[in-house]
Amino acid sequence: MIVIRSNLGREIVQEAAEKGYITLEKSDPNILPLSQPNLIKSNGSIWGKLLILNIFNVSTPQYIVFSLFKKWILSLTIREKVQSTLGSVKRIYMKKLKE
Repeated sequence: MIVIRSNLGREIVQEAAEKGYITLEKSDPNILPLSQPNLIKSNGSIWGKLLILNIFNVSTPQYIVFSLFKKWILSLTIREKVQSTLGSVKRIYMKKLKE
């Protein structure tokens, strides 16, 4: 499985295929969630963590491309939502990020 994240990456992969270094074939578009089932939940927990960081006025990265809230709502159980947010509160105090 190859995940391409940029035009340069696409060019490199296409060139490697043209030169015969690799062989490309299309696969099931659901291969990523099937190969890494926890990836969706890990990605979904980001929104709750960012929410807590913002509430505590801690510097946070900006994610423009991803719809994190939708993933948080749809991919996590209530327990996982609570764990991701309360875990962030705990880390803020343990790592003294508020200071």
